[in-house]
Amino acid sequence: MAREVRGHRSRSVSASGRIRTPSKCLAFFLLVLSSSVGLRPLVPTTMIGRGTAHQSRHSHSRRVAPAPSRPTSDSVSETRRAASAEGDDNGGAPPPLCVGSRRHVLTGAVVAGALWRGEGAAASIPPRGAIGEPVVSGGPLPLTVGLGTGPPYAQRYVELAIDAGYRLFDTAQEYGSEEGIGNALKAAFVSGKLKRQDVFVTTKVEIDNMGYEPTIKSVRESLDSLGRLEGGIDLVLIHWPCPFVRKDEPGAIAKYSKLRRKTWEALERLQQDGVVKQIGVSNFGKRHLKELLGYAKVRPVVDQVEVHPYNQRRDLEKLVTSEGIRFEAYSPLGKGYIGLFEDPVLIAIADAKKKSVAAVVLRWLLQRGITPIPLSRNEKRLKENLDVFDFALTEEEMRAIAKLERGQFVLTDDEQLA
Repeated sequence: MAREVRGHRSRSVSASGRIRTPSKCLAFFLLVLSSSVGLRPLVPTTMIGRGTAHQSRHSHSRRVAPAPSRPTSDSVSETRRAASAEGDDNGGAPPPLCVGSRRHVLTGAVVAGALWRGEGAAASIPPRGAIGEPVVSGGPLPLTVGLGTGPPYAQRYVELAIDAGYRLFDTAQEYGSEEGIGNALKAAFVSGKLKRQDVFVTTKVEIDNMGYEPTIKSVRESLDSLGRLEGGIDLVLIHWPCPFVRKDEPGAIAKYSKLRRKTWEALERLQQDGVVKQIGVSNFGKRHLKELLGYAKVRPVVDQVEVHPYNQRRDLEKLVTSEGIRFEAYSPLGKGYIGLFEDPVLIAIADAKKKSVAAVVLRWLLQRGITPIPLSRNEKRLKENLDVFDFALTEEEMRAIAKLERGQFVLTDDEQLA
């Protein structure tokens, strides 16, 4: 059983247990920070616990393009419908992780969250999380398996996912699943099944709601739909950098650059007002992301894009990693219809590990430092998709999957958007 996460506590700093000098205060602060966010301790420590995580499988079903697609302005409705829905996945509930005390976890989340927000973020790149790290509301996007909820995704499916062990939920204004998630979470909070601090909810600003005032209005409505989550929505993303317009259309880049900037300024204001805790982007290619980083007062904490073995996004990964932005993968199983489940390389690895192909793909993403959010409405698959924390892929197996790259998009090549 792989042990992924470690917790630490300090040795006594004095016979009385008190810290009497500024230097000791600083040492203690560094210890709590390092232990709570999973870094190598900065002062001597005594390990008090280790956690093991447990995994799963996935599958997605939806319409696909067999080769990299090229967006056109007259294919908006079809592409957006495809972008809204996901196929089926597989999942299971991870056992609780021991990472020091709850105070350590929350302290680390608060400090790490501060690094992800506001000024100074450019100089302070937060550490990448440990696989299977606990979900903490307002903390960095956890490196675990989340749940995608493309339409239709009813409340009963969210309840199944909660029972299976999911604590990271992804939705969007366009999906129509915000209310179902809000109702399911509210019921879980009231019953005592969940605590707000153990849940992380992401939603996204729909294309039609881009712009300053529309974004402000729509995100406040999302907060209402999600049950007015205590402390605000954990993460709000710009869903797409623009409508599905090619970058080579005359004047398109200049036009939509302005729209993106107004939308981002609105998200910054919403974070300042406490409506949202963190902000980020989705489907932003390298050009879109570099443009945003040039003017953002609050840096994006996440870029969520399509990533799977046939579309690995290595160049974009280098950029987001260098900027301290966490990487999140939708359609991690290619929505179940691009042939991943029949791929001989993936099948051979799955057989060797006695796991499903879905579990192998999700584990591959996690070991790259990418948070996958597969979608499933099937109770068995929901559990299977969490069955990824008790094994690891070897370097040879990781290299074998890396060779499967073919640049194949299920939805739209975001690098081609204006």
